Amino acid sequence: MFMRQLLKLDSIEAEGEAKVQRRSQVRRLQNFVEVVDGLKARNSRLQAFASPNSGVTTKWKTFETGVGSLTAPPPNSSRLKIDWEILD
Repeated sequence: MFMRQLLKLDSIEAEGEAKVQRRSQVRRLQNFVEVVDGLKARNSRLQAFASPNSGVTTKWKTFETGVGSLTAPPPNSSRLKIDWEILD
């Protein structure tokens, strides 16, 4: 995405102040690319250290029904039923 923006900036013909603005935006985008590349390199190093047998496990709690599940709880027949009075 950043590289596409750089290509768009390169296609702009500019003079004077616009040229200075374009150059500053190119530097800004290049800094973003460097940051992203650094993060990618750091993450790849971290993944190299983390192996499946590293001892870090995640235990997920599962819910059958109700809050936190994808299915609604069954209707409860013992719930209080209210007969509403309609006033004219």
